Order: sequence, then C-alpha cells, then structure tokens
Amino acid sequence: MPDIFYLPGGSTYIAITALIAILWTTLVFLVRVFLRQRVNGPFGWDDAACGAATFLGLVHSALVLGAAHYSLGWPLETVTAQDFNKCLILMYAYSLIYILALAFTMISVALLMQRITMDKKVIRCTHGLIAATVL
Repeated sequence: MPDIFYLPGGSTYIAITALIAILWTTLVFLVRVFLRQRVNGPFGWDDAACGAATFLGLVHSALVLGAAHYSLGWPLETVTAQDFNKCLILMYAYSLIYILALAFTMISVALLMQRITMDKKVIRCTHGLIAATVL
C-alpha cells in the first residue's frame, strides 16, 4: 500500500473529523438559509439562534484543528512542554465554546417549536426551556 494512505498518530483522524464537521455544518446552514429565503417564509429568532450556534460550532471545530496542530492525539513522549500547554489552552477554549454552541442550539430548537405550534402549553414550556438555558 502506498505511503499516502498512512496516517500517523491520532491527530490526523481528529483533523479529518473536524474538517468534515466544518464542511457539513456550513453546507447544512447554507441549505437552511436558502430554504428560508426561497421556500418558507421570513427569517425569525430561531434562525438567528441557529446562525449563532453554527458560528460557534465552526469556531469549536477550528479550535480543535488548532489543538490537533499542537499535539492533540499524539503520544505524550513526543510532545514538548510548550506545545502541551498550547494544546491544553485550546482544549479549554473549545470546551467553553462547545457549551455555548449547545446552548444556542437548544434555544434555536425551542424557538422553532414556538414558530410551528399554536398550543399555549408548548409555548410556555419553550419559554421555560429558553430561560433555563440562559441561566
């Protein structure tokens, strides 16, 4: 088998996964924007929350790529102390960004449920979910 298919260390798999996540996230968001413009109505708060979640998801994947550059996934004996510290900082940052992206995703789903339903109980529940997510 040619050497082109040899993937050393685990960071290569992490980088491939992060790049695929960036591509698919961007593609799905662009499809959502296209459908909202051309097919089914005006933009709403759910679209804004989805846009924020998408942006934060892209930032998260970019930070994962940065951590993979600074030795995420490599054996510990091959990592310098300086690279290890940079990797830990990036891991901390992408963990915080992930929490924010998850919160905006939940808010987006709750706002979408408000948009498509007329039931007052569901609307009150979504208000409670949004308030709990913000807190």
